[in-house]
Amino acid sequence: MQTKAKPKPKRKGARVRAWLLVTATDPRQAQASIGKWLVRNRAFPDADVVIRADVVTKCDFNIVIPVDVRSERALTVVVKRLHAIRGVQGIIVARVSSHAPSPAVEAHCFIRRNEIGGAYPKVQRYPQSPGANPWG
Repeated sequence: MQTKAKPKPKRKGARVRAWLLVTATDPRQAQASIGKWLVRNRAFPDADVVIRADVVTKCDFNIVIPVDVRSERALTVVVKRLHAIRGVQGIIVARVSSHAPSPAVEAHCFIRRNEIGGAYPKVQRYPQSPGANPWG
């Protein structure tokens, strides 16, 4: 009989990263409601980051939302706010147990012509994701 290994306890102060897999009756409408959370200081403290909201197809959910928050409690707040959005029917929380690259802020992105602006002045690959944050 196999026993499951107990998950390693998180070190105190460790961040919580997760992918929220959302099912909504109208994913674009729900995405628009989530959009205001993607601007700093609008809905959550700076240390709690809702990175983006991507509408997806051909799977059992239709919105994917990566989050990087300071605690399990903060994650619970984000999930509760998502549940309050009209048309959201279900949310699966897929917690990140390991990520590459490490630290996660080293992830790269590609900026297209219609995304130019701010820290991303031209079309090219950038050495940091737009979802990067200084908290690691």
